[in-house]
Amino acid sequence: MLGVSAVPAVIQFALMLLLPESPRWLFMKDDKNKAISVLSKIYDIARLEDEIEHLTAAAEEESRKSVIRYSDVFKIKEIRIAFLAGAGLLAFQQLTGINTIMYYSPTIVQMAGFRSNQLALLLSLIIWKERAWGSGYNANSESLLEQGDQS
Repeated sequence: MLGVSAVPAVIQFALMLLLPESPRWLFMKDDKNKAISVLSKIYDIARLEDEIEHLTAAAEEESRKSVIRYSDVFKIKEIRIAFLAGAGLLAFQQLTGINTIMYYSPTIVQMAGFRSNQLALLLSLIIWKERAWGSGYNANSESLLEQGDQS
């Protein structure tokens, strides 16, 4: 029964082998002819020229960017602070066990006295919805803060 969950993953893996490489990746690896071949399957001629210009501009911009290495995470103060904040939040989330509580919330609700399976699932879905809304609200707030910083 446990192996049944692997079936969709195997199907997805097999179908992904049939997908072409990303045109952007091919363009960055200087395989422009193959990238244009892939793009020509997606776009008409007028749009194809625009996409090629866009990829050329993106490739030039990528070549001008400075490369950040893994060792820079600990050497550059701003990156180190961002890394520690992100890793700390992830560790805090795992250590508090909120994922376990969310997974077992129908059982917890039933243990709290609600006998109906349907009611327990409904209450759990409400909890999940509120958590998802809160995550979206936080992400939206962060993007608004970033926009404010740029102006």
